[in-house]
Amino acid sequence: MALTADLVWVGSITFVDRDLNPSTVTLYAPAALTYAQAQTMLDEVRGAMETLSDAVPSAWSLSKGAKDLALVVGSAPETSDVERKGVFQWRAANGALLKLEVPSIKNTYVIDGSNVIDPADADVTAFKDLMVNTTVGAGNSPVTYLGSDLIGSYGTAYKRHRASSKG
Repeated sequence: MALTADLVWVGSITFVDRDLNPSTVTLYAPAALTYAQAQTMLDEVRGAMETLSDAVPSAWSLSKGAKDLALVVGSAPETSDVERKGVFQWRAANGALLKLEVPSIKNTYVIDGSNVIDPADADVTAFKDLMVNTTVGAGNSPVTYLGSDLIGSYGTAYKRHRASSKG
């Protein structure tokens, strides 16, 4: 399956009212814009909306992703189940924890007779290394939402079933 870049930048602005109830507005900018140009557009729209609204802006985001436009029903194998999650946790440099759930974890990575993900499996080890090691992959590893580096795995990775929002 090939991923195709989105045709637009996706921006969102969240406003809150006096009771701290949030409302998020999503808008789009042409993909040909640079990040800085799209951010300027988002800031200008936010300012204009702020003028029209009693609510106050509390957050914004700007992203550009990719989708598999050729995805068809039935392309995932019969064994797939997004409610079956592989749960991994990492320690961050600032003491925080980051939890990441891999949807439809393959049963071949789970130790028989348990819900424990095999820490000795080469693919599992490679995934854990990619998350914390800046010399693996593109030279950067993920961080927490506060920007703190991940410094190591935390606890034992395990499989669990969690109901999804769809049937």
